[in-house]
Amino acid sequence: SKKKFLNKIKLISKKSNINLINCRIFQMYGEGDNKDKFIPTIISQLKKNEPKINFTKGNQRKDFIYVLDAARAISMIINHHCSNNLEGFHNYEIGSGKTYSIKYIARLLKLKTKSKSRLIFGALKSRENESLKEVAYNKKILNLGWKQKFEIQKGLLRTIKFFD
Repeated sequence: SKKKFLNKIKLISKKSNINLINCRIFQMYGEGDNKDKFIPTIISQLKKNEPKINFTKGNQRKDFIYVLDAARAISMIINHHCSNNLEGFHNYEIGSGKTYSIKYIARLLKLKTKSKSRLIFGALKSRENESLKEVAYNKKILNLGWKQKFEIQKGLLRTIKFFD
């Protein structure tokens, strides 16, 4: 699991005197994204005007972060560590710090693509043990001066245009 891996690299860093930075990136999306991921898949279905698109209830809340915001955060973290000669293990959560429901994202994508598809919420079962809310504790990147430049609507519009 991710938690076991994180504990293992912390231990390696400490025992081996190796400097490590872990960046946990939350729901990243944007240009060049894998077409099998949630947002590109929904965009594709909506653009094809598929008659029905099935979802779970859509109540899961995720922290979506646009790819360029994530890249800027990682760049700031690396620059901060290099210019300050920081040692040891450091963990960062990279996300907007806000959550949006799957239902909200799907409806927003439908609106922005002007699709005629029908969104069917509750047609699919939720995955077992799926977290209903995932949000980045992004205080450390905010303290470095990072600010989100692409709010969800702006990032999704750019993503939709990319997948044209």
